[in-house]
Amino acid sequence: FSDGEFVKKCLEAVAKDVVPDKCKLFSNISLSRQTVCRRIDDISNEIVNTLRDRIRDFKYFSLAFDESTDISDTAQLVVYVRGVNESFQFTEEMLNLITIKGTTKGQDIFNAV
Repeated sequence: FSDGEFVKKCLEAVAKDVVPDKCKLFSNISLSRQTVCRRIDDISNEIVNTLRDRIRDFKYFSLAFDESTDISDTAQLVVYVRGVNESFQFTEEMLNLITIKGTTKGQDIFNAV
């Protein structure tokens, strides 16, 4: 999150060439560490609430789990939800990414979820 000022300088440089009349708007944007963290938290909460609302509307749903080992030899478990609402609109979203320590037997995955 500490790259906010660098990003701001890049935005200002691009704005100077692309939309010079709007360049001052970019200089007024606050990209401090706290601001960026707060905005990320706000976006995260909005995504969670939107997903929660979609899941509540599901008529039927299923969960899928995919276990894989990352480059640092750590097991990662991805949890997906797939559902359909009464209008037959399908939704598939990633719910969580869980790090699994130790073995990845069925019981370990069950305990992680």
